[in-house]
Amino acid sequence: MRRRIYLMRHGAVSYFDHGRPLKPEDVPLTVAGRDQAYAAASMLRGIEFDRVITSGLPRTIETARIVAPDFEPEAWPDLRELEASNTVLLGEEQAADLARRIRAGEPPEGALQLLKEHVAEKLRVSNPAYLEKYE
Repeated sequence: MRRRIYLMRHGAVSYFDHGRPLKPEDVPLTVAGRDQAYAAASMLRGIEFDRVITSGLPRTIETARIVAPDFEPEAWPDLRELEASNTVLLGEEQAADLARRIRAGEPPEGALQLLKEHVAEKLRVSNPAYLEKYE
């Protein structure tokens, strides 16, 4: 049986509430972000998902619940976006290049392969029997 992984980013957010900055981990979807999630749900209607996995941030959980309302999203904090603490092992030049590429919408070299490996490993650890059925 062939399996597919669907990747999507959460809907639009605002990092400010009435001019006050919000903690990145507390940022919810905006009205536009919810509209985007409902549009994605409409496009994905009919897809049978086995699992719904998020980073655990409120905006990702909210998006997942709109897109796949029949599932309780799993939280994998390792999937959270890059933060300063996640780039501490990079040199200053590498971190600046990574930030530039991300802002330009260019995925960092090898990012997709690393994501595939990361997801496969998390699935192996969390539910070995699940992957054995499909490998």
